Amino acid sequence: MCALFANDIQFLKLTENMRILFTCPPEERVVRQAIAKKLLELGSGFNIAHGDGFENLSDLGFNDDLFFRISETKDFSNDIYPDDQLQLAKHLNQPENLKALMDLYASSSILAPRNCDVNKINGMMLNRLPGNVVSTKAFLTIKSSGVNSLVLFTELWRKRMMTHTKTGMPDHVLRLKKGCVVMLLRNMDAERGLVNGTRMIVTEIRTGGAGKWLKCIILNGEHAGQVVQLPRINFDHTPDEKIPFEFTRKQFPVKICFAMTIMKSQGQTFSGK
Repeated sequence: MCALFANDIQFLKLTENMRILFTCPPEERVVRQAIAKKLLELGSGFNIAHGDGFENLSDLGFNDDLFFRISETKDFSNDIYPDDQLQLAKHLNQPENLKALMDLYASSSILAPRNCDVNKINGMMLNRLPGNVVSTKAFLTIKSSGVNSLVLFTELWRKRMMTHTKTGMPDHVLRLKKGCVVMLLRNMDAERGLVNGTRMIVTEIRTGGAGKWLKCIILNGEHAGQVVQLPRINFDHTPDEKIPFEFTRKQFPVKICFAMTIMKSQGQTFSGK
């Protein structure tokens, strides 16, 4: 059947950065699109001169004064997120503390080329943030039709579904703290600034009772300061070589974002380090 209309199939590519389009003033969009393009090329390995992982950022059009070299990841994170400012998360009910922590997150971030590096740094930063960790487990549902879901839902497949996380999906077990910074993983409501890549601070976590939701405040763009409430939503897994059947993971649509990949940072704006 596919052969009947194969010649009529048209491939479309995404050409607009939605986060830039909806979260910055029109007069800044051209400049930010150019910076986003350079960051995307750097993250994708294009226009790389040396090929050894070390590049002169000024050669790529970046201001070298915005970057510094450091040998230890811990020292690096301490410089970006000083301990005395992270301690403000203990008293988010005080407006001055909340504003100071929001200003820190809005102006700074750590960029890394690989997701494994980002996950390591984010885990370390979550441990540095004061307060108790709240772990929320996703709800899993087998979707594949014509397949015995009871057979698939064995301990082996259960573990694989819990540990296998594709790009754009939240973790099965999401670890959060009040006062942590997160990134939205889905386009939910562009007019309210809730698009893929929006960074927010978590101010309240509800995981029991009648409903499960996160209360967050948007950090950047024209919607900065807006309070939003995020429910758990469904994320669909399509079959691949690791898990050859469809399943749904219902989880909060966020991930910890003290650090992010260079590719994911396209369209973001930071006034600090």
